[in-house]
Amino acid sequence: MGVIVGFDYGKARIGIAVSSESKTLAFAHGVYKRVGGKEDGKACAAFLKENNAEAFVIGLPLNMDGSEGDSAKGARILAKEIAKHSGCGVHFIDERLTTVEAYEKLKKTGKKQVDSRVCIDACAAEIILQEYLDANYKISDAEESEEE
Repeated sequence: MGVIVGFDYGKARIGIAVSSESKTLAFAHGVYKRVGGKEDGKACAAFLKENNAEAFVIGLPLNMDGSEGDSAKGARILAKEIAKHSGCGVHFIDERLTTVEAYEKLKKTGKKQVDSRVCIDACAAEIILQEYLDANYKISDAEESEEE
């Protein structure tokens, strides 16, 4: 059993977070600076393989009315490329306002906005992944898998 990786899709960068092996906690890992095209999918797939990931979660940037715009379409295209090159299962989660939540979380730590853009993307990925873990894995599930 491997970890689960969370991606925060953006036009310039992709935030990355990795779960604990128990799949109960998400940790911001960093960002991948996009180069475009299929290379982004291949790079993310390589990250999944290097980290023994069994699945990944990608934030779906929906419009406030719940509809999908160009950014959501881009996230779906990226997810398809990652899945194709990694063989990992893909899950989507509504990521509306995660960047705002990440900014507020980092603001409490005293980071300046200029210095924290990259931190915000990684933190947003952490929030996306943690929401997925909270909805799909319970601490009792993790304890049971540790006993096996």
